[in-house]
Amino acid sequence: EIVEAAVTSETTKATCEKEGKTVYTATVTFEEKTYTDTKETTIQKTGHDYELTDWNWSEDYSTATAGFICENDATHVKSLDAEVSVKTTDPTCEEAGKTVYTATVTFEGKTFTDTKEVTIPKTGHDYEFTEWTWAEDYSSATATFTCKNDSTHVETVKAAVTSETTKATCEEDGKTVYTATVTFEGETYTDTKEDTIPATGHDYEFTEWTWAEDYSSATATFTC
Repeated sequence: EIVEAAVTSETTKATCEKEGKTVYTATVTFEEKTYTDTKETTIQKTGHDYELTDWNWSEDYSTATAGFICENDATHVKSLDAEVSVKTTDPTCEEAGKTVYTATVTFEGKTFTDTKEVTIPKTGHDYEFTEWTWAEDYSSATATFTCKNDSTHVETVKAAVTSETTKATCEEDGKTVYTATVTFEGETYTDTKEDTIPATGHDYEFTEWTWAEDYSSATATFTC
């Protein structure tokens, strides 16, 4: 007698790290007796299938970790320390700089990166006075200012020039004092140049005769 069995199955799923199995059970009842038999097949373990989920950075971006979760089992989590490299672009007077932090992790044959960028404010100009330039006749002048942060940034400002003259005398030189004045970034700068006027020397001319009453003597007066 050949009797067809009723077959049932029960499966234990495979996990990332353990094999699973399916157990098949055949059952036959013949002449009021029950007979069973089982067969088992193995289900290969799935292995891990990690995916990157997040990056965690320290406040100063000096360190970072990469988080991975297994798609086959969310309880399987990896947190790996990254190697952090730093590249800085210095700011200039007129443009902001930046520091770029790059975190790199190699996991299961793949490389993952993440970056953080910190802006460095532009320095702005920091001018200092460097020199005065005068015309030969002192009728005009300019003041030059050079930025301490970048010597290629130069400002030349035209000055207001005033003059004051002290006349020469017969025996003393005179002079003309030229004063250049510039106001730059809230501060006033001045410079002076002095032009000597030679003493005129005496230029006498006869003015009068003076006689004694009896004409026994006389003097001649000369006035410059």
